[in-house]
Amino acid sequence: LDLGTAIPSSGTLTALADGNTYPVTATITDAAGNTLSDATSNELTIDTSAPAGPVTVDSLVSNDTTPVLTGTATLGTGESLTVTVSGATYSVIPDGSGNWSLDLGSATPVSGTLTPLADGNTYPVTATISDTADNTLSDSTTDELAIDTSAPAAPSVDLLPTSDTGTSDSDDITADTTPTLRVTLDQSGPASTNAVAGDEVKLYEGATLVGSATLTAQNLSDGYVDITSGP
Repeated sequence: LDLGTAIPSSGTLTALADGNTYPVTATITDAAGNTLSDATSNELTIDTSAPAGPVTVDSLVSNDTTPVLTGTATLGTGESLTVTVSGATYSVIPDGSGNWSLDLGSATPVSGTLTPLADGNTYPVTATISDTADNTLSDSTTDELAIDTSAPAAPSVDLLPTSDTGTSDSDDITADTTPTLRVTLDQSGPASTNAVAGDEVKLYEGATLVGSATLTAQNLSDGYVDITSGP
């Protein structure tokens, strides 16, 4: 019985309201007027309210084309969580603290097919809570996943004149055991290979780490970062 299109044989359908429960009585009547009705009651509940949530997706920049996605979701009774990315939808169960994770390398979609994630691309990841009445709540962010499998362009390294103790201030000879070196960034390549704020620059002597720095927006504007090395 489609209440949206059916015409009553008697009476008028009072509008059904969110949050209310209604008895639905099905009755069989024979030729003699004898009747039999169903034995249940309050079979219909109207629920038009979206789940309370909340639900989130963590932003991620990954060099793995099948990364592990994460986020949070608070599920009410009877509610479920799905996560959709690049054409595939997965059923995900949050842990007891409301945290969820999805390993794209091993998970099997419940619908759709995962289109391979490509270097340099950004993808929306949609986490959706659904209740038993098919009301939904999705996360409010977008383009949470960026794939970057390209190695950064190689920088150049030079001893600062203030640390150069050789016969000239440009011969790269020093007696300083904690010299300062200037690492010049190569930002001339494709955007996916350029350094960004938050990248870490490390200096090694052979296999030994002797200095490091985290790039700032000012470093990117200057085109270099100075790192003082040490034993």
